[in-house]
Amino acid sequence: MAAFLAAFLPVFFPAFLPAFFLAGFFAAFLGAFFLAAGFFLGAAFFLAGALLAPPPPPPVAGRGAGGAGAGSESDSVVSDPVMPGSSSSSSSSSKSSSSDSL
Repeated sequence: MAAFLAAFLPVFFPAFLPAFFLAGFFAAFLGAFFLAAGFFLGAAFFLAGALLAPPPPPPVAGRGAGGAGAGSESDSVVSDPVMPGSSSSSSSSSKSSSSDSL
């Protein structure tokens, strides 16, 4: 086998060097093309998802603009569950009734 390779490779291998070079160049180009195409396709789907996504839900009433855990409870305005439409601030010491506001 070694004698066969020693006699065959000097004739066979140099004849195919340009083909090996072109195949390697083509494979590298193809790999770079698919890498770039995958990047741009991923960016396109990311942007499409970001632009077409529905808006976030409004904040929960009584928790401030930041949602749960944002700010302190003392500065938030809490709506009264017994009388809808009236609200009271939890930082005030006295509560006003609806008859006081007339």
